[in-house]
Amino acid sequence: FRRISSALLPLATVMIATVWTVGTMALFGVTFTIISSCLPVLIIAVGSAYGIHVINHYYHVRAENRTRGVGENLKISMKEVFMPILLAGVTTLIGFLSILTSPILPMKAFGVFAGVGTVYSLILSFFFIPVLLEYAENRKRRDSGVPEGDEEYSHSPALLRIAALPVKHRKASTAVILILAGFSIWGLTRINVESSLIGYFPYKEQIRQDSRFIDEHFGGTNIFSVVYSADEGYDLTDPAVLKNMDDLKQYLLRNYPETVGQIISYSDFIKRMNQIMNYPVAELADADAPSFGDEPVGDDSFFGGDSFFSDETSPADDSAGMDSFFGDASPAEETTGGDSSVTATFVPLSEKMSVEDLILLLNDSFTSGDDRELSMREISDKMKELTNYRGAAYYEVPWDVEKYPVEEREELKDLISQYLLLYSGSLDDYANDSLKPTEARMMIQLKTHGSAETDMIIKEINAFTERNLPGGYSISCAGIAELELALTNLILSSQMTSILFALVAVFLIIAFTYKSPLAGLIGIAPLTLSILMNFGLMSLLGINLDMVTAIIASIAIGIGVDYTVHFLSRYRKERALTDDLVQVTRNTVLSTGRGIIINALSVGLGFAVLCFSRFLVLRYIGILVAIIMATSSMGALIILPLILNKLDPPFMRKDGEGKSAKRKTA
Repeated sequence: FRRISSALLPLATVMIATVWTVGTMALFGVTFTIISSCLPVLIIAVGSAYGIHVINHYYHVRAENRTRGVGENLKISMKEVFMPILLAGVTTLIGFLSILTSPILPMKAFGVFAGVGTVYSLILSFFFIPVLLEYAENRKRRDSGVPEGDEEYSHSPALLRIAALPVKHRKASTAVILILAGFSIWGLTRINVESSLIGYFPYKEQIRQDSRFIDEHFGGTNIFSVVYSADEGYDLTDPAVLKNMDDLKQYLLRNYPETVGQIISYSDFIKRMNQIMNYPVAELADADAPSFGDEPVGDDSFFGGDSFFSDETSPADDSAGMDSFFGDASPAEETTGGDSSVTATFVPLSEKMSVEDLILLLNDSFTSGDDRELSMREISDKMKELTNYRGAAYYEVPWDVEKYPVEEREELKDLISQYLLLYSGSLDDYANDSLKPTEARMMIQLKTHGSAETDMIIKEINAFTERNLPGGYSISCAGIAELELALTNLILSSQMTSILFALVAVFLIIAFTYKSPLAGLIGIAPLTLSILMNFGLMSLLGINLDMVTAIIASIAIGIGVDYTVHFLSRYRKERALTDDLVQVTRNTVLSTGRGIIINALSVGLGFAVLCFSRFLVLRYIGILVAIIMATSSMGALIILPLILNKLDPPFMRKDGEGKSAKRKTA
C-alpha cells in the first residue's frame, strides 16, 4: 500500500486476534501440540486477509471520487465489502471446522481454535480497522491536505498482464491448467501416508542419528506389544498357549530379520525357569553352577550378555538371567535332584569322547535343525542342547510329555504353576498375575519406522495366531508402532472426509448466496485444483501425508475460498455495468486483484517463517502453504474469469436476469 499506517493496521489486528486466540486456549486448558504450534502463524497470515481487503477497497473507493470525505468513503467501501468479507470469513471458518470430522484430538483442537481466530479477526476487521483508518486518514488530511494520488496504484502492469491471460491467452491458459490437473491427479495416487514421529525431526538431528544407530546395530527403537488374553475359565499357564507365544516369536525372528530386531516374551521367563530347574546334576558341583540368589552366569544373562541386543538369536542367547528367581535355594534343594527328575538322556560332558563321538554329535547338531544352513553359533547351541550343557535342552516351554515325568500334557500346566509359585520376583511388566495370569505380554522391537512394515508384521501376527492359537485365547496389539499405524489409517480416511465436507459446505454457501448451484460449482473449481496440486507436489517432493501435513488441505480451502468470494463479488458488480466481458475481467482484476495478490503474498510469506523450524514437518507446512497461496490466488484470477467468460452465467448479471448479453471478445 506504500503507507506505513496501511501496513500496520492489518498487523495490529492479527496480533490482537492471535493473543485472544492463544488466551482462549489457555482459558479452556487446551494443550499446545506440534499441530497447534502453527496457530499463531496461521492467524497472523489468514487474519490479515480481511484487513487487507478492507483497506484495499477503501483506497479503491476513494480513488473513484476524491471529493467525498473520509467517513463517507468508509461507509461506501464497508457497505460494498461487508458481505464478501463476511462470506469469506464464514467459508474460511467452515474450512477449518471441517477438521472436526477427524477422530484425532490434536487436529480437532487445531480446527476449533483456527475457527476462533478467524472469528476474532473478522470482528476486528469490521470494527477496529475502520476506526483507526478514519483516524489515520483525517490526521493525514490535516497535516498534508489532499491525499496522494492513486493512478499508479490502480493500473499495475503486473495486474494488467494477469488480466490478459484469461481473455487474450484462453487456449494456452486452459491447456496449462489441464496439464497441471492431470499431473496432480497422478501425484495423488502416489502420495505416501505415514505417521512416524521420528520423521518429524531432520536427518542431522542427534535424536534421529541415535535412533538410526540403535536400529542398525541393536534391537530397534520402534516398539509395540502383543498381549495374549485368556477367556473366562482359562489362564496362561497352559503350555499350549505358551508354546504358541514362543513359536510366534521364533517365526517372526526367522522370517523378518531385517524388520524385527528383538522380542521379549512372557514365555521366555517360563523357558528360563524350566532351564534352571533342570540344570544337570554333574554340573552342580562346578564353581560356575548357578545359584538362584547369585548373579546370572556367563552369557546366559537375559539383559547382561550380548544376546539381548544381538542380531543373532538362539535359545542360549535368549535365555533370561533368572538365576535369582527362586530365592537363595539351589536347584538340588528345590527339585528331586537336578536332572534326576527328567526322563530324557543326554551325552554327559564329564565323559571322555572319541573323535568319532564328536563327529556323531556334530552330525546330530546338523540333523536336529531345519533345512536351512546353520551358523557356527547355531551349531554350538544345538550341541549344548544335545549335551544339556547348563540345562540348555530345557530352555523351552514344557511340552513333550516323554521328556518330563508326566503322563498327560495337562500335568505340564501344573509344572508351570509350580515354577510361578517358586518364583520370588515380579513379572508385573509381562503378566497381570504372578500365579495364574489371564493376560501376558510379548514386546517386539522393530528396526524400521514405516507404517507399511508395521502393518505387515501385525498382519502376520494376526494370521499366525488365527492358524495356531488354541481356543479360549485371543491377542491384541498396542504400543508406539501400532499407534503410529492407527494414526496413518485415521489420517487417510479423515482427510478425505474433511476435504469433501469443506468443499460441499463451500459449494452450498456460494450456491445459496448467488441462488444458483452453478455458482457453487464454479466457486469450488479453483479450490479443487489447488488441493490436487498440493498433493501432487507432496508426492513429487517426497513429503508424507501425516497428522501435521493433513491440515494443509483445510488451510487451502479456508484461505483460498476468500479469493474466490472476493473475485465473484467484484466480477458481479462489474458485470452489472457492462456486457463487455473483456472489460469486466480487466476491471475486476485491477480492483480486487491487488488485494488478492497482497493477501496471498502476506499469507505465503507468513507461513514461510516455518521453514526455520527445528521440526522437519513444520518446514513442509511453510513451503506447501506458500505454494498453495500462489496456486489458489492465481486460480481465482485466471480460472474463474475463464469459466465465467465462457459461460456468462445468469447469476452474474444484474439481479440474476436470464436474458442473453452481448459478448465482446478480445
